[in-house]
Amino acid sequence: MVTYFEGFKLGFKKDAVIEDALLTGKIYNTKSQLIDRLLKDTCELCESSGNIEMHHVKKLRDLENNGRKEKPEWMKRMIAIRRKTLAVCYECHTKIHWETMMVRG
Repeated sequence: MVTYFEGFKLGFKKDAVIEDALLTGKIYNTKSQLIDRLLKDTCELCESSGNIEMHHVKKLRDLENNGRKEKPEWMKRMIAIRRKTLAVCYECHTKIHWETMMVRG
């Protein structure tokens, strides 16, 4: 029995090979920019190396409209690079949170 669809013969091929990019294991982006920044192992504020942590804010917009007259250096840096995260050393991270606590009261 032979089946036709709009003039084309439909059939079954036993030796057909399915090629799919997901099945072949081709991965085009293995690391995110966040991971690259962590692997540099350099503070984005003081440029010291080692003991790097990520500082994160919920919204970048909150940094721009926070009501402070003079923005701290970490805030200026995050606004400049347009990122909600900043790879910083332990000391800088502690200073960031200390400043934030002092401003909130």
